[in-house]
Amino acid sequence: MEDGFDGLANATVVATSLQDSTATAGTSTNRSGFFDLEVEWKGPTLVRISHIGFRAFADTVAARSRVDFGVVTLYPDVLDLEGIEVQARRERMTIDGD
Repeated sequence: MEDGFDGLANATVVATSLQDSTATAGTSTNRSGFFDLEVEWKGPTLVRISHIGFRAFADTVAARSRVDFGVVTLYPDVLDLEGIEVQARRERMTIDGD
């Protein structure tokens, strides 16, 4: 891992066929941020790595071979929201004795 960075656990890794946009394989990263994904080759494939709170990484695999992406860095995806108000409603409960 790069200095000051830890592996990102539970990131989603999905391989998608570029021919018809169908997902062909998927997995998630382990506690250390590593993953191994086996894809049945059907032509050029898009591999996308994503996690809530981070911008996704995507790369195209155009050859039938083992690919090592090395260290993939997912950058924080900060979204500033204006204040929101959360409201809840519940019905009043009454308990009648026997």
